[in-house]
Amino acid sequence: MATEGRGGNWPVGEAGPVSDEELTRHLQAFAQSFISSARRQRWQPKRLTVPTRNRDQMGKFYTQCDPRYCLRISWEDAALRDIKARHGDARCVYLDENGLGIAISLCAGIDRALHDFTDAIISIIPGKLALMISHDGVRWLCSRP
Repeated sequence: MATEGRGGNWPVGEAGPVSDEELTRHLQAFAQSFISSARRQRWQPKRLTVPTRNRDQMGKFYTQCDPRYCLRISWEDAALRDIKARHGDARCVYLDENGLGIAISLCAGIDRALHDFTDAIISIIPGKLALMISHDGVRWLCSRP
């Protein structure tokens, strides 16, 4: 079984439920930290859990993210390799474009988003570290000190 909280390990490949409170906490922190102030209202949890609104917002991430903290990266990027090495088995909160919120390991979340060709937020540390993966495979590393 998984260990609760940040830094806990999650069985690789397994997904599990995430509470509404935890999902809300991660999504609010994501919007507050990584979305430009003019667009944050559109990234609130109640909007993101509605599939049609979610798809619209996630599809516009690249125009609404805060470029000071969000960097487009490649799979070969050293920063991504480092994050996967340090947090690959960590319990993360995953939200896809269909409004599905689950708890999953970082590596399994990346695999899931790519396999399903879906837009997804993978929140590793709320408001501090996240990945945004688009349905076409574009990756964004979102990080704040």
